[in-house]
Amino acid sequence: MEETKRSGMSKDQFWNLIEKAKEVCGTDLDASVVWIKQQLFYMTPEDVLQFHNLVYSYRDAAYKYGLWTAAGIMMEAGCSDDSFSDFRMWLIAQGKEVYLNALKDPDSLSGVTPYGYCSFEALGYISSQVYSAMKGKNIYQDSTARMQMECYEQVIRDIVYHPMIEYPLELPEAMVVYPKLCECHLSEQVRKALRK
Repeated sequence: MEETKRSGMSKDQFWNLIEKAKEVCGTDLDASVVWIKQQLFYMTPEDVLQFHNLVYSYRDAAYKYGLWTAAGIMMEAGCSDDSFSDFRMWLIAQGKEVYLNALKDPDSLSGVTPYGYCSFEALGYISSQVYSAMKGKNIYQDSTARMQMECYEQVIRDIVYHPMIEYPLELPEAMVVYPKLCECHLSEQVRKALRK
């Protein structure tokens, strides 16, 4: 039986693209959307499809209650389910090192400057728009559940999770587990009240 050759963008190519967008566009998320779209149009439909699978695999791999707690602290106004999805897209846009560090230790987010409300919903739509323009059909017609699962399994191999990341934390607990993040984003008055 002939071995099937894996096609499409690699994880390294994905992160190179994400990090180059950050380098070129800085904190301008609208400019990042335009720039990433332009780059994807130079690629094959297979690359665009794999970009789609990778961005959603990285988003899903970050669906952890401990990170959700950290996102709520960082956003300084709580974090709904939709907001957490958009936060995870924003986290991906910060690059591989920031993303992996945040999952290994959400307290590392204390060193990341928030911008754009820590929200980048549009990152999730780029590949489907480009794919539709290239192929004249919805990306979900070609992105199978098996492809998505294989991509997810590939993605989680690189991730080391914080031991408390599976658990939602109340603010008093978060102050113990994520002290630097709380110091950065919670007022002294709030921190004092929580210590009582």
